[in-house]
Amino acid sequence: LLIVERDVVGRFPRDHMLQALSLVSFRGAALRDREGQGLGLLFAVDDKPCRDDADERALLQVAAQRAADEVLRAAVEERLRVSEASMRFALESA
Repeated sequence: LLIVERDVVGRFPRDHMLQALSLVSFRGAALRDREGQGLGLLFAVDDKPCRDDADERALLQVAAQRAADEVLRAAVEERLRVSEASMRFALESA
């Protein structure tokens, strides 16, 4: 988890989008699979300072795990769809 309560632009001065949007705070968590491999990032930004508290950290962790699970589920569904299409093609071509 990364929580930047204020001055996120000062913390990441080369991120021009943060500057362009006049953002002040950032909360983020990496999305990881069960083996710890990175899948993405879930984050929230605000134009006001935020607080770093335990409840918000817990919520961010739960949301990140749910998002990671959804990314993995979608990947499995896509592999299944491709496999079924290949099997259908093979059967129809026989």
